[in-house]
Amino acid sequence: MSRPSSRPPRSSKPRGGLVGFVRKLLFGHLRLVRTDGRWRLLLQDRDAPAAAQDAPPTLAPVSAPPTDAEAAAQRLALKALLDANPDTRHALPHLRYLESALARQGARAIPETPAHVLKKILLQLDGLNDISHPALLQLQERVSIALERETEPAETP
Repeated sequence: MSRPSSRPPRSSKPRGGLVGFVRKLLFGHLRLVRTDGRWRLLLQDRDAPAAAQDAPPTLAPVSAPPTDAEAAAQRLALKALLDANPDTRHALPHLRYLESALARQGARAIPETPAHVLKKILLQLDGLNDISHPALLQLQERVSIALERETEPAETP
């Protein structure tokens, strides 16, 4: 003999109910973004197409101040280059340092790197045969500009 169930029959609505709705409301349109070394919570427009929100950042001219999005694109290109061959990370330790500095500090990594390290980074970037990625070219330009600023003699009044 079976006992009658005290539960109501399952409905055809999707599982999750109120908790699922709140989760979609809270996490469906919020985005955690790191800018200038700080984390920010952004509320995205619901009507914006998803392709426009997930588009890769466009690279700004080198004369413009760098952004964390550009630094992230440069780090990903550098990571792909270093991951192409297992021995590359061991052979190019200054590029490995630059990759980790870009991950930790974002756009502030290059200006905060000492001049003698920037010189070695630039030598290692110049020695690479395959710098065809635009982000790597921009990274090379930013390193050379930062090195020029570091090595310029200070003007005395």
